[in-house]
Amino acid sequence: MIGKKSRKLKELRARLDDVAKEMSSFGLKETQSYGRSSTMERRETGPSVNESKTQSGPDVGVIPIIGIGGMGKTTLAQLVYNDLRVTSQFQSSMWVSVNGENRILSILRLSYNHLPSYLKACFTYCSVFPMNYEINKEKLIHQWLTHGLIPYIGDPSFRPEDIGNEYFNNLLMMSFFQETTKSDDRGMAEFIMHDHINDLAKSVAGEESLTLGQENVHCSLSKTWHASVVSSSSSTLIPEALCKAKRLRTLNFLSSRDNYVEAIPNILATFKRLRMLNFSGYGIKRLQRDWWANIFATLNLSSCSVLKELPRGTTKLRNLRHLNIDDCPRLAGMPPSMGILQQLQTLPVYIVGCNFETSIFQLSSMNLRGKLKTKCLEEAKIPFGNNMIKVWMKTREFYSLELLWQNDDGGKLDQNRSRQAGRQVDDKTDFTLVDSLTVSPFVRMLSINGYSGTKFPDEMSWSQKFPDEMSWSQKLD
Repeated sequence: MIGKKSRKLKELRARLDDVAKEMSSFGLKETQSYGRSSTMERRETGPSVNESKTQSGPDVGVIPIIGIGGMGKTTLAQLVYNDLRVTSQFQSSMWVSVNGENRILSILRLSYNHLPSYLKACFTYCSVFPMNYEINKEKLIHQWLTHGLIPYIGDPSFRPEDIGNEYFNNLLMMSFFQETTKSDDRGMAEFIMHDHINDLAKSVAGEESLTLGQENVHCSLSKTWHASVVSSSSSTLIPEALCKAKRLRTLNFLSSRDNYVEAIPNILATFKRLRMLNFSGYGIKRLQRDWWANIFATLNLSSCSVLKELPRGTTKLRNLRHLNIDDCPRLAGMPPSMGILQQLQTLPVYIVGCNFETSIFQLSSMNLRGKLKTKCLEEAKIPFGNNMIKVWMKTREFYSLELLWQNDDGGKLDQNRSRQAGRQVDDKTDFTLVDSLTVSPFVRMLSINGYSGTKFPDEMSWSQKFPDEMSWSQKLD
């Protein structure tokens, strides 16, 4: 099998060399159709043409039309080919029809070869996803960051996540990603890779990436860095072949099984270099303390519906940047001293506790952004004149903010945190909390549930400046 693939790659390279020779014999030359700093401005109108490179002369420019099947590339090419302004300039013309999967991959490979190195690396990483996998843009950018695929340029005005967003949009513009009709819980679009694009990603990644469960293992795993496991209920939890991948950095579990927790000790003992671990949607109730010795940068525990608590050792993960615990309705509280995690940028849920180690003030030490849901605000106390949280919130780039005065998801009170039927209403304290937590000018989605005050702070009037862009809801006690 390896020899067969090797021969195919040699044949592909030979065909690409032939294409290059033909371009040279016709006096054709390659043109760069996009630039890193200007692609965002051209997103709405499509690729622009540099006329200085397409004028008549000793060399004739070649402008590639890049896109997945069904987008109208052939129709556009036919319109240009038959246009009188074109036919009047040439005595003869030639139309070449390219068919077959191998030819398609050859053409896609040419598109890939024209990518700058930073986009090549980000696209190649996507080979870890199986066919038709729905990609969350934000989570993918987190993974790129985790593996150092997005540089830190030292300019505070350019956050790495913003650069990653530009990288993604560049690839989207060139149809390496395709938007789906489905959206996530925030109404944000999700994306897939066309089957041929997925094949291309796996082809250029080679042995560095693997999806177990969809393909047989016929190569050495000593060079494998990224892996996804798609297993059935009858298969083993951890494929034996995967244990040979000692250099593994990424591990995604993508099957709906509740017993993966049984394999966690073996996973942590086997893969010492993991940077990203995805257990999203699994039946994990608790996590062992000793596994926090691993140097994770991204840990995805979202939609773990029976997860009750995080270990106290969570704060040992000093390099942790993204901890996704969204949609974990039974999670009863936070580990103490979360403020120690100063590198943490993603923490979509924070449950306020009754002592300082789990208080709302722990948030002020973290560099969070994106989405934040604060639960159990009835436990929060901000002394009169203390502006620490307010000052912190003014600089936070949260697009979504939810304030809840109970640990409540979907209207069901968390069974792991006992509460009295009622509480002593303190509208002044609640007013101070809302005043401190709603001052970020970046918020576009705001939800307040359980607020006991009779009015809102004056500074919330900033929300009225964006009536068409911002949505918010309230549910008062």
